[in-house]
Formats: sequence, C-alpha cells, structure tokens
Amino acid sequence: MRFPVIAALLLPATAFADGIRVEDPFVPLAPPTARVHAAYMTLTNDGAAERQLVSISADGYAMAHLHLSEEKDGVATMSSVDLIALAPGQTVNFEPGGLHIMLMGPENPLAEGETVSLTLEFANGETEAVDAMVMPLGHGAHEGHGS
Repeated sequence: MRFPVIAALLLPATAFADGIRVEDPFVPLAPPTARVHAAYMTLTNDGAAERQLVSISADGYAMAHLHLSEEKDGVATMSSVDLIALAPGQTVNFEPGGLHIMLMGPENPLAEGETVSLTLEFANGETEAVDAMVMPLGHGAHEGHGS
C-alpha cells in the first residue's frame, strides 16, 4: 500500500478536479515592478461529460482573467475569453502565444520557488484549487512569454 502514497508524492505538479487533470501549473518569474503576470498549465478532461472553465481567481492579485493571444493578419492581439469548453478526453494547453491566465495587480513581487494559489471555477459551480510554482523564464515548453 506504500507504493500509491509514494507515487502520489512524486506527482506534486498534478492536481485533479472531478474529471479534470491539471498539470504543470506555473507563473514565469517577472521583474519586481511588473503589474501584470501570466500563468500557464495544461488541463485534461478525463471525465465522461464536457466541462466548462468559466473563471479564475488568484490569491494576491486584484484580478485574474482567461485570455487568448493570437496573430491576425500579422498583428498580435489579446482578448478576454469567457469560457473554455473541454470535451471528454480533450486537453487544453495554456501557453505563450495562446490561451493563458492574466494575473493583474499583484500585491507583492514574486520570487522564484514561491507559489501562486489559483482557483479554477467551472460552469457547474465546482472549483479546483491549484498552486502554480513561480519559475524562471524559459521553463520547459512554455518558453518565451514573460509577464
């Protein structure tokens, strides 16, 4: 019975809501004067029903929003997203140049190794707490988007 406990301890970057798997949540380290940060993660719907992410909140920030960065006709744009639908089996990546979480009005500067507590809210009223690690710029596959 020890193996499942040890295996669970080895997966601290994964959180689970009812049918939703959250992997690699992180916030890139930003300059201390930055008033806007970003958060990234991967969401997978392992359940049998569609799930809809409708909002985000973040401890230590005035506001948090779901955003989408795109390039249209050679012009970079960013827009707010009201809902992210996840069909059964679908994975959605929050990453630079695409979907991401905008964190606005930080109460304090961030330091590498700290965590930012995020709360994901789904259309059915369920919430999921996620701790996003503050990582240096260039972390993993999410390289390129600062804050």
